[in-house]
Amino acid sequence: MPVGPLTTFFGGLLTILIQYVFRFSTDQLVAITFFIPIINGLSGNVGMQSSTIVVRGFATGDINLARIPQLLPREIATGALIGSTFGVLCGGITALFASAMNAGPMLGLVVGISISCGTTLAALLGVLLPAACKKVGIDPAVSAGPFIATLLDSTALMLYLGISTSMMHYLQT
Repeated sequence: MPVGPLTTFFGGLLTILIQYVFRFSTDQLVAITFFIPIINGLSGNVGMQSSTIVVRGFATGDINLARIPQLLPREIATGALIGSTFGVLCGGITALFASAMNAGPMLGLVVGISISCGTTLAALLGVLLPAACKKVGIDPAVSAGPFIATLLDSTALMLYLGISTSMMHYLQT
């Protein structure tokens, strides 16, 4: 059986489990579920870009495992910059329209922080996962994509719902 569909399937089951664990929070404030696609989408995009840079570098010989520690800070900084930019933008818009979603303006802060943290973490994982695959002899081009997509969806979702849950008192109107 191909690795990609199998990884996606089990990743989907993990996402269901995460949503189940946080069901009381999403039941309390449905508005937090509205932002899951943008948080996962931005994190996934940044992680895949970082992964693509590493996999392409391995293929062209521009990057080897010894260069990963040099590449990592640059990719993390890029992920943090993208995350901060979109976090401020989306967080600000969310705060302005929070009352229309029966939420407090602090929802904007939670969304912004989650985007920023999620994309930074995504950049880190986007570099480390292909490197780990290469180190253990697995083709990073074949395995990194499905693993990164699954891992980023799960981690970004847990991060966001965890922050939302811890701030729930401030999110409700």
